[in-house]
Amino acid sequence: MKILKIPSKTVLLIMLSVALAIVLTACGGNQLDKFVDEINSGEAIHAEFEGLYKVHAETRGNSTIILVFQAELEELATPEVSQIVSDEAASESRAAVEEMRNAGISEPSVILEFLDKSGNLIYVRQFS
Repeated sequence: MKILKIPSKTVLLIMLSVALAIVLTACGGNQLDKFVDEINSGEAIHAEFEGLYKVHAETRGNSTIILVFQAELEELATPEVSQIVSDEAASESRAAVEEMRNAGISEPSVILEFLDKSGNLIYVRQFS
């Protein structure tokens, strides 16, 4: 049986902390776009998940950040593993929502989406 390295809470905390810093220091209506650009260009984040997940961020409207984790290994493409990873990110995701709210974003939310290798949705968790 192969032992899998699931991304650590520290990595998810760093990822969401970067998001918070950008949201708090950004100005104008493109706050979330700046976050998405930072996540999508962050080499450290991609290196940590290399071989496990392809990670990218998207926005939905002016108040939702979506972090997409596409499994590169079949063993990670299960609702159970996806729930473990999302549980690790729960407190940071809630903190990101609160900071977005404090920054004046109405009805903020963070959505974590987990996809299998083919891009099929296997698990979603929303924090708002």
